[in-house]
Amino acid sequence: RASNKGSTLHMGGLIKAYATRWQYTKIMAARTAGGRREHSVVLALDVSLSIAGFLESCAIDVLLGLIGAMQYLGIPRVAIILFGEHVTVCKTFSQEWGPLVSAQLLGALFRGEQYGSEDAMAVEVATDMLKTAPRGGRLTFVITDGCTTSGLRLTRALARAADEGVNVVGVGSGPSALSLHEQYGTWATAVLPDLLPEALRVLELGEGRGKADSNEGAQLTVHCAEGLSLDEIWASRERVFSGLQDRLRSEREATLVSGGSVGAMCIDVCFALDTTGSMAPWMNVVRHQLQLLVAGIEDKVRETFPMPLLLRFSVVPFRDVGDAVPVPLPFSSYPEKNASEEETGKWRIEQRTRVADYLDRIGTDGGGDIPEDIAGALDTVAQAHWSPLARARFVVVITDAPGHGPTLCPAGIADSHPDHGRLPDAMDRLAAANVVPMLCSLNRKNTALLAKAMQRCLRNSAGNDAELRVVDMLEGEGDTPKTQALEGRGYHFIFCLDESGSMANDWAAVVQSYNLFLNVRHQSQATLDRVSVVQFGTHPRITVEYAALAVAPRSLGYMGSGTQFAPALETVYQVASRHVGKDGLRPMVVFMTDGCPGDHQLAYTAARRLRVLASHDLDFQAIGFSRHADLHTLRNVVREAGFGETQVSTALDHMALQQRFRTIARECQSLTASLVQAFGEKIAAAVASKIVADFL
Repeated sequence: RASNKGSTLHMGGLIKAYATRWQYTKIMAARTAGGRREHSVVLALDVSLSIAGFLESCAIDVLLGLIGAMQYLGIPRVAIILFGEHVTVCKTFSQEWGPLVSAQLLGALFRGEQYGSEDAMAVEVATDMLKTAPRGGRLTFVITDGCTTSGLRLTRALARAADEGVNVVGVGSGPSALSLHEQYGTWATAVLPDLLPEALRVLELGEGRGKADSNEGAQLTVHCAEGLSLDEIWASRERVFSGLQDRLRSEREATLVSGGSVGAMCIDVCFALDTTGSMAPWMNVVRHQLQLLVAGIEDKVRETFPMPLLLRFSVVPFRDVGDAVPVPLPFSSYPEKNASEEETGKWRIEQRTRVADYLDRIGTDGGGDIPEDIAGALDTVAQAHWSPLARARFVVVITDAPGHGPTLCPAGIADSHPDHGRLPDAMDRLAAANVVPMLCSLNRKNTALLAKAMQRCLRNSAGNDAELRVVDMLEGEGDTPKTQALEGRGYHFIFCLDESGSMANDWAAVVQSYNLFLNVRHQSQATLDRVSVVQFGTHPRITVEYAALAVAPRSLGYMGSGTQFAPALETVYQVASRHVGKDGLRPMVVFMTDGCPGDHQLAYTAARRLRVLASHDLDFQAIGFSRHADLHTLRNVVREAGFGETQVSTALDHMALQQRFRTIARECQSLTASLVQAFGEKIAAAVASKIVADFL
């Protein structure tokens, strides 16, 4: 043992003392297991409008209690952020507590109404701040009521925090905060702030969750009622403020009915609607099914959450690059918070009628090639006046066409603007505006690449688990002639036109009606259609056979002679047989005559040959022109060909003839009753399920 006192010196000890500068005796004071862990904590407070009033007081009490606990424990690295529609950093780790920090916090607490609750963004900011923290515990307390407008983004933010080694705890106080467990894996809730310490103790000792409800609170505080059980205490309680409770309940119900921002869920829905010629069959459906669509959304949401909804609508029409596009229908304003039930009801009706009136005005036109300017439409949608009141924002793209560019347009479809528009940029702008895109496909073949591209863009901007909801209107309809036509598979039209002597004064009207037919098909973008023309009197002649719609002749010469049906029908059969099954086109005969044939029986025999083509979905439309037409013989011809009398129509004058040709051209793409009904139902189901899954 070393000694430097007294009369004796121990040489060994003296050497050790000198060599270690008198530190060798303090060897046990050296650090061998590290020092005290340095914790870093972020307190995130929800200041959105959903926690106004009593809940706000509870939340602030919880915040102040946690701040006091951190100071008592000597944890200096505490940051504070507030979040609503935006995130505000009130205190960083490097700032010390003082008057300046207190002033910043108080100023931010009362900045005004914030309708959104971006807790996902708050978790992301907290995680970024804690990434740079020293080694030690990293913890984020999110003080909120559980009402979020972030949807699946909150799940992704919590997953990222876990990957970064940050523990996130949802903390709530107040009656509505008891649903916090639906959003956070680790949570602690209490009806009153005074009970939160008990909930946190349960959280620490339990398995990741803590709850202190009013029953537990009573058990903790009522110790003077000796001899009574807890159940007996609650059974003997009296409603002292029954009148006040009833009045508050009625006021809350009135708020819910009137659609105030606190009680009703506001939803913005924009229809990006393809209004080119091919969409003509669907325009009436959008208009007439809108009421069913709105009612369907409300009913389906109420099946899960019985709450009132306010749906606002906008329409952004789009066509092709360079086409004249109608001015979009903007969103109208939401009703005032103090609006009566009657006023809110009128507002709801107005939302539906204004869209129907708008669609009546714009019609369909243009298009050119099959691809349309979809990227441009989404750009316009992103710039719409979306309301901060809206908890959910949707754009429903309704189209039967692909977009421009090789990644959107299928091979084999002509694209006159392959370099126009960038879908990724447009989708990024939608994501920045918190707009959820959906695709309503009216032609699964044309829109397949568009759906895949939108899905890729959505995952790039919103995360790998984001899913684009695609509503396929033709799904479940089967491979029928109607669905084939709606998918753009096209027709082979075979015109069989009477050019006998009695048609001399009417031939110009026939040619005009024929041209009107071609124009309607061209406006419908039926680019796959083929045209054949058989003109007949005594003898038939083929004017054109299987010509593309774009190059079909527009002028038809006139010869004049007698009227024989049989040779004409035989020629129609031969033309149809030569091309049956080609290009997947459906054959349709348009037979027009004004007279009485001299070969009735032969005509019936020739008509029967057409039955062979029934397996190829042959359609037959017969028109009796003028009051002199032999409708009896015409009906028999149609019957022998295997069709019903409904396929026979009359046109007494030139205007009626044109109208009949126009109707036949349009009806090739008319919708079945099931498709009309399914339109509103399918879109309503898709929007409602998205609302329930991501916003409630």
